[in-house]
Amino acid sequence: MPVLQAADIADVVAACQNELGRLKITDLSYDLQEYHALKRILKKGKTSAITAPEIQWNVRTTTAGAARHTGLHATDIVVFADGLTTAKIPWRHSYAAYPIDEREITMNANENKIVDLVKERRGMALTDLAKLLETDAWGTVSDDGESPFGFQYWLTYNAVTGFNGGNHINFPAGPGGLSTTNYPRWKNFTAQYTDVSKADLIRKMREAFMKCQFQSPTDAPEYAQRWKWAIYMNYETIAAFEDAADLQNDNLGPDVAGMAGRTTFRRIPLEYVPFYDDYSTSNPVIMVDWGSFEVKVLKGEFLRELNNIRMTDKHRELVTYIDLSWNMLCRDRRRSALIAKADWANGV
Repeated sequence: MPVLQAADIADVVAACQNELGRLKITDLSYDLQEYHALKRILKKGKTSAITAPEIQWNVRTTTAGAARHTGLHATDIVVFADGLTTAKIPWRHSYAAYPIDEREITMNANENKIVDLVKERRGMALTDLAKLLETDAWGTVSDDGESPFGFQYWLTYNAVTGFNGGNHINFPAGPGGLSTTNYPRWKNFTAQYTDVSKADLIRKMREAFMKCQFQSPTDAPEYAQRWKWAIYMNYETIAAFEDAADLQNDNLGPDVAGMAGRTTFRRIPLEYVPFYDDYSTSNPVIMVDWGSFEVKVLKGEFLRELNNIRMTDKHRELVTYIDLSWNMLCRDRRRSALIAKADWANGV
C-alpha cells in the first residue's frame, strides 16, 4: 500500500480550504429526489422496539363453527378447533461505518476549517445507509438470509382482481411462514391496470379501498390499528393523476382531487416514490395500511453508534459503526393492495 501524507488525503485538503464557504456543502452523492425509508418509514408511529430473538405474532386463522340454531330440549353440539397459529420473521442487521485517523482530527481542528471532518464522514455513511434501506423497503426481495423484508415480500402481484396475492416465489413457505395455500385469507388485494382512467385504475383503487377495510365482528384484541392509508407510485403514474386533476377531468370521477397543491385519492395524498421510476413496465400502485404494517427494531439497536473502535492493523485509525437491527412486518396482508400493469418481481 502506498504511503499516505496529509496532502494526499482529499478530505483533509478540501476541508481546510478557507475560500469554499464555511461549514456548508453541496451534496451530489445521491440519485433519488427523496429517500422514504430512513426519513419517513423508520420514524415514530411506524416503528416500535421489542426484545425477542425473532419477530412473532399470533394469527387466528379459523373458528370452530360453534354457532347454530336449536329447538327446545335439543341435544347440544359442541365443537372445538384450534384456530391460533403464529407467524414470525427474523431480524435483519444493517450497518454503515466510517474511519478517521486521529491525526486527521488534529489537522482539521484549526479555526479556518470549512467542514467538520468527523461530521462529514458520518454524513457520508448515513447517506450510504439511506440508499441501502431504500432498496430494502421498495426493491426486489432476496432469500439470502441477510436482506430485510420490504413491500415486495409482503405484497405480491396477480393480474386477477381480488385477494390473490400469494406466496413470493423466493419464499414458498409464505410471508411470515404462513402459506397462502393453507391460509387463503392471508392474501393481499391485487389487480392489473392499463390506463389511469375512471374505468380502469380508479375503479380498481376504489374497490381495493373498500374491500381492504376488514373489521372484526367482535371486540377481538387485534394488533392492527384503525386504517392509516398511504398510496405510493412512480412519477409516470402520479403525473397522469395530476394532469387530469389540473384539468378537473370528469373521467377520473370524484375520488381524485387536488388539495393544497397535492393530488389525492379519497383525500389521501398520492406519494411519489422516486425508486419506482425505473419500474416503467409495472408502474406499481401500492395502497398500504400502516395500521397493519410496521417496522420493528431490536431494543437499543436503532441506529446505535459504536464510536472510535480502534483498528487492530491500523493503530491510529478509529472506526465508528452505525448499527440497525430491524425488519418490516405486515400483520394483516389483506388490508393492503398492489395494483400494477405487470409483475414487479423482476424490478421493472
